[in-house]
Amino acid sequence: MLMPIHTLSVTILAGVLARSSLYADDKDGKAPTKERTYTFNCTTAVGVFSPVHHDGLLSLSGISYSFSIEVDFRGGFFSRGYFDMPSGRYSKSGISVGDVTCSVDYNVNVSNLGVSAGYSYPMGKVSAYACAGTGLSFFSEPSTEKGSDGSSVAFGSYNRTYVHYNACAGVSYAVTPRISVYTEVQWFSTFAKTAFGSIPLQGGLFLLGVKTPLW
Repeated sequence: MLMPIHTLSVTILAGVLARSSLYADDKDGKAPTKERTYTFNCTTAVGVFSPVHHDGLLSLSGISYSFSIEVDFRGGFFSRGYFDMPSGRYSKSGISVGDVTCSVDYNVNVSNLGVSAGYSYPMGKVSAYACAGTGLSFFSEPSTEKGSDGSSVAFGSYNRTYVHYNACAGVSYAVTPRISVYTEVQWFSTFAKTAFGSIPLQGGLFLLGVKTPLW
């Protein structure tokens, strides 16, 4: 049996209207979208670098700066690409170079570049977190050599690159849903020995910073 013409027309019209409604929802952005499982954030911090006292050699603390791009995942996990710049001073006296005894007072500026991963545990607006990572340390080391006349000392420096590891722990507070302030304690050490007391360059960073969305 054939469908009556008026019934067929109503059926076709209803189908067209339903399809148009779905198209309009998609066009207006009303269709459901998949929620992202990660966010990009930027951290900026300043603080103090306190190097391990290498028998009195690296005994003075210095300013430290820290920058990172952080990817936060669902479930509290995160990863960072970081750039830290701790500084200190190297001082040593009674250095014998040939028949000459001298002393060295040298500013140490370190650039740490690396990646780390960690976990954050939220407690309302407050979150506690910890992470660990590895990367490269770039800095210059002082050198002393006998002068050409044999009775003087030539002072200089040379650039070195070391592999380092680090670990950190901190607490953050959400000032707004998009901006947080945090305090962090970080430890880093080169794997290899350096010219600073013939042991690894190592110490703690005590930082205060701000975390904001990257975009």
